[in-house]
Amino acid sequence: MPVPKDLSKKGNLRVKFNIKIPTRFDFRVQKGVDSVMSACLQPEVSMRW
Repeated sequence: MPVPKDLSKKGNLRVKFNIKIPTRFDFRVQKGVDSVMSACLQPEVSMRW
């Protein structure tokens, strides 16, 4: 992100997330969460161009 006082310089982009995690899931939601999380934990595939 450009620095407001000097547009030729770049600063850090800070993003803040407010995440609320439920304490209980029904079975369907739990299966969906398991599916997404397991996909996130898979090693990245390197692509050759």
